[in-house]
Amino acid sequence: MMKKHIFAFILTMGLVLSLLTACGDEKKEIYLTADNLEEYFIITCNVSTRPTDDWFGENEGWKTANYTVEVKKLKDVTLNDVKFDVIFEIESSDAMPAPEGLRTVSVRLPLDGNAYETGSSGAMWFIKPTGYTVTYKNVRGSVTENK
Repeated sequence: MMKKHIFAFILTMGLVLSLLTACGDEKKEIYLTADNLEEYFIITCNVSTRPTDDWFGENEGWKTANYTVEVKKLKDVTLNDVKFDVIFEIESSDAMPAPEGLRTVSVRLPLDGNAYETGSSGAMWFIKPTGYTVTYKNVRGSVTENK
């Protein structure tokens, strides 16, 4: 009779220990912000220009800026409705800045975390852009780290 009690006790302790170890592996959800976005994604941005149609006779200086944003997942995470806007700021000594809405590319990531989005400024006055900077706004969603 004592052997049955010892066997039942050992079996019960084994079940309790397996329950305790399974509870310790909880996945962590991280809410995305403009500050931590690049910890989870590689974001490649580019600006190219092309002359616009000849609206005003000679087409000197009027160009259209085309913006591209390519996103790739950097870490093994599950995406939870991730969206953000990329705002381009073109640097040029002779540019008339376009309104922010014309310099924005909105990105909504599919579940695999890879996206390619484009945007266009419409006609802008500049001869030669010297560079650009980007900022992230309206970052929404979260990621869950897969272990």
